[in-house]
Amino acid sequence: MTTLQPDPHPTRRWTLYLPASAAVLALAALVCLSNAYADEAAPPAYKVGDKWSYTYVDELTPAHNAETDQTVVQVSPEHTVIQGKDAAGNQFEVQLDANGNLEHWGHYAPTPNDGRLTFPMAVGTTWTAEYDLGSVHYKEENKVAALENVQTKAGTFQAYRIDSEGQFTSAGWRNIGRVVQTVWYAPAAKRIVKNDWYSRYGSNSVPTTTHLELTAAQLAQ
Repeated sequence: MTTLQPDPHPTRRWTLYLPASAAVLALAALVCLSNAYADEAAPPAYKVGDKWSYTYVDELTPAHNAETDQTVVQVSPEHTVIQGKDAAGNQFEVQLDANGNLEHWGHYAPTPNDGRLTFPMAVGTTWTAEYDLGSVHYKEENKVAALENVQTKAGTFQAYRIDSEGQFTSAGWRNIGRVVQTVWYAPAAKRIVKNDWYSRYGSNSVPTTTHLELTAAQLAQ
């Protein structure tokens, strides 16, 4: 095991044996191609033994605040199973799909998954995520807004910032809830390293604001 360090932005080099004008044009094309590949992320390839630690803060319900450690214990083409443990020693299971989307985290189980990630990932990519939490249906519009450095307690990572807005509702409800969240996914960590969530049902309810942040990571070799 080695402590994860954020990866630098990759670069590529070529040696060209062409006339000067042709070399300039070819080099420009290759640089553009290189940047396109470098700025596009593939789905995460998890390994048994990958480890992450997170802190979770719920501003509305502090009793839900938690510090957790998570370790990959099983990997298949469709799912990754993670064994989790909180600061009190309570154990729970996390399951991710092939794109790293959450299928369940303990009793929290969005069906089919929370749809926060899509791959290949690149700035400008958009998608719609729909899922159910019990009887509540969520529909969110997501966009990869930027590739930027984000500061976490585990260090600074180059991450894709995903801006999301949507709504949630359930049969019999008079009002429609609103949700806004920002997700930072870091390819070097293989996980979401930061997540700010805001939701509110109707205009008179108390909003729910939560924050998830990576505090440490070790990736298996």
